[in-house]
Amino acid sequence: MAEGSRTINEQGIYWGLKYSPKKYLTISGFYDRFKFPWLRYLVDAPSRGFDYLLRVSYQLNKKALIYAQYHAEHKGKNLPNNITPTDIVVNTVRENILGNFDYTINRTFRLQSRVQVNTYQYEGQPKSVGYAIMQDIEGSIKRLHLKGRIAYFATDDYDSRIYAFENNVLYAVSFPAYFGKGTRVYLIGRYVLNQHLDLWVRYAHTQLKNQDSIGSGNDIIEGNHKSDVSLQLRYRF
Repeated sequence: MAEGSRTINEQGIYWGLKYSPKKYLTISGFYDRFKFPWLRYLVDAPSRGFDYLLRVSYQLNKKALIYAQYHAEHKGKNLPNNITPTDIVVNTVRENILGNFDYTINRTFRLQSRVQVNTYQYEGQPKSVGYAIMQDIEGSIKRLHLKGRIAYFATDDYDSRIYAFENNVLYAVSFPAYFGKGTRVYLIGRYVLNQHLDLWVRYAHTQLKNQDSIGSGNDIIEGNHKSDVSLQLRYRF
């Protein structure tokens, strides 16, 4: 396990915890302390840091689960917009607060409501804040399986962006970053045609406020909205 994407240029120690004092109550978390002996991307000096997470889950009944989570990460990073000849590495703090409520309506339908708040701060600089409110629904009607979400988000900048996992077609991963101010919806359906054929269709749409374009460089889109459509057909022998 590593703080970076690869287990190189890193030293550290990690502790994890999971404790259930009651059948319906679970407390879990971790503490990770790390050190980078050499330079890294956007960190032009040896650095160190730590992060920790605490989650408390409470099973209200057979149909309802609620949990709250706090995660903080302290690490060094180059100070942006620096006007000195050499880069300055300062401490940064990223915080994430999450509240989640799962409710199973019946055997075929399930709801998930989530509120998430992110903050990011460079040492000596103002704090950047972002939040998102998400409502998920999941259900099945005979051979048709549906999953979807509607989300509202608002962030001060890209530093306070919020990542949210989204269901996608088979073998595809979707983990978009919500930043700026706007809404995002997606709906994915899987239809079992027969014992050999499955069909997936996915639609996602992002609508931003107070922006004339989305993306940058060769990926820039003129306008304040973006839509994606995916289609997949699987045949099993």
